[in-house]
Amino acid sequence: KNRYQEDIHPTLNNLGLLYEKQGFYTKAETFHKRALAIIEKKLGKEHPDYARSLYYLFFVWAATDNLDQIKLAANYLAESEFKFFHSTLHFLSENEQLKFIRQSPVLRPLWPSLYLRYGAKYDELSLLVSQVLTNNKGVIFEILTARSRASTTGDKDIRILSESLNDIRAQLSNAYFANPEPGKIKKQRVEFIQSLKKRQRILEDELSRKGYIGTPSKSPITYLQINDRLAEQDVLIDFWYFRKNIYDETDKNGGKPHYIAIIYQSNRHPELINLGEASTIDKSISELRAAIISTGARNVRPLQPTLQNTDASVKGKGKQLWRQLFKPLLLAIGDKKKIIICADGLLYYLPFGIMVDEQNRYLVEGYQFHYVSTSREIVQWGKDSGSSREAVIIADPKFDFDPSQQVASAGSKSFGLESFTRRSREWRQMGFGPLKYTGPEAVAIDSLLKQKGIPARMYLQEKAQESVLKNVEAPQILHISTHGFFLPDQQELRQPKEIGGFSSMGEFDLGPAIENPLLRSGLAFAGANHAESVKEGEDGLVTALEISGLDLQGTDLVTLSACLTGFGELKSGEGVYGLHRAFLLAGAKTVLASLWSVPDLETKDLMVEFYRQYLSSESISKSEALRSAQLRVIQDLRAKYGAAHPAYWGAFICMGES
Repeated sequence: KNRYQEDIHPTLNNLGLLYEKQGFYTKAETFHKRALAIIEKKLGKEHPDYARSLYYLFFVWAATDNLDQIKLAANYLAESEFKFFHSTLHFLSENEQLKFIRQSPVLRPLWPSLYLRYGAKYDELSLLVSQVLTNNKGVIFEILTARSRASTTGDKDIRILSESLNDIRAQLSNAYFANPEPGKIKKQRVEFIQSLKKRQRILEDELSRKGYIGTPSKSPITYLQINDRLAEQDVLIDFWYFRKNIYDETDKNGGKPHYIAIIYQSNRHPELINLGEASTIDKSISELRAAIISTGARNVRPLQPTLQNTDASVKGKGKQLWRQLFKPLLLAIGDKKKIIICADGLLYYLPFGIMVDEQNRYLVEGYQFHYVSTSREIVQWGKDSGSSREAVIIADPKFDFDPSQQVASAGSKSFGLESFTRRSREWRQMGFGPLKYTGPEAVAIDSLLKQKGIPARMYLQEKAQESVLKNVEAPQILHISTHGFFLPDQQELRQPKEIGGFSSMGEFDLGPAIENPLLRSGLAFAGANHAESVKEGEDGLVTALEISGLDLQGTDLVTLSACLTGFGELKSGEGVYGLHRAFLLAGAKTVLASLWSVPDLETKDLMVEFYRQYLSSESISKSEALRSAQLRVIQDLRAKYGAAHPAYWGAFICMGES
């Protein structure tokens, strides 16, 4: 009988959920409380099942407006979830982490939903909601960053295992984009990929057992710690995209995605602002991006009347988005002009400076924007040690370079199967065109660096090889100017698409879907147009997964002067999986990346001006230098064409440490 009672708590909770769905809240509460009592007696209040049962009760209490019970249990539930997520996720591989958060989201919509329902009646709820978002957003990113640091600073065994894991990642990247030779079956390729993934899991498990897990947080970060790191003129805005899950039948917005913004300033409590349904904001973001990207694709720069017309159209869409997203924040922001953005949802794909205010000015003309992965990371700014005082510039690759002359890097590996030729399922249909202005861009930046006494190593044309990137060791500045890309999941591809600087030349076939989005974004280097002829070694294509294993600990700045380097796949609560995330995971403090395909000439002008500003004074921040460069390009475009379309200056953002 006792054993029976101890094991029935899942059944009791299921019955409680059933009664809740039918509207029998008293019965639902009874069953959940019985489950809670059994769990406390058998497993203790620290067990995750206790928090789960308590979580179910919150919906019953909300349905019956039992705010007193919610107040009594809210802090305990938030603290229990924090301890559970942060302890459990540290011991899982990245793939297991992603599976875990799909089943148990670390950013539960319960909390902002409670705020929308009871915020006016429960003052402490705003602090609780802000603390949950601050401490649970980007947990996987934080853990993987700590693991990356341990792989370069840990003991010998950890370093050896980390190098083996990087080798497997390189082979996995190669294998995913290989194709069987004629007459060979694809089954062989799939089996090889599975064997690599199995080896990857074994290495990750072994590293975890040896302490390759970082240090779990002992206590949550508080808003006071964040406020202490904010200057008087700074504002940090942390956004939360969530599906409202506490509502009654009269609430027409119940069950729909929403945005809230949490605003941090020095010497003030966090302020929560409800931005309403996400669908209207997301629609405006998509329309604005589409208008900008289509203009860039048509390359209307030489046509002055057309550029002015499209600029006016884009400004109209930018102003509409400003009314929905930024205007509601103005009262809280006040006259402060330095804004730190921690995005969520489609906001990750929005450079805030391209919105347009009621004076018909782009926001970059009045504000300086910087971007972070989590709001809590600013507490750690300035604590990491610096890197060597040198710069590495890789630019203007000769994409038609003979692959037989490629220099092997430490991580280059053969496919392991001779039946594979080295070609991508997409890339084999695409060719990389030359970038006319990346060479002059690199030469100008090299000159600016040397004027400031920063030694620079520059690799152009056939010297701009994949191996150069893979062999760098934490330079102060890493500048890469080439083609970047992000590809949709392979199962979605049936017709060729133009992506970044590629030209399409055929139809796509359907191979195995790529599970890790870091395998679908990357950079092209010398020899990339002959990747199909390479069976082993370097082929000129580097994925974000490979980049995440580089040693960039302490690198002050990585500049990705390329297309779509800030783009990627959105993961709930974790942000964008793409190139900029890979460089941050590798240890870079700040990454300058783009959110759409960028024009060659204006990008060159923007980059040269960015470095001129950034190197002019040690007191100027990277975001300040980027804004100054963008304003200069805007000024030049208006002088020359009468308009300053954001397709030519607005794509780049600064991510990471300011």
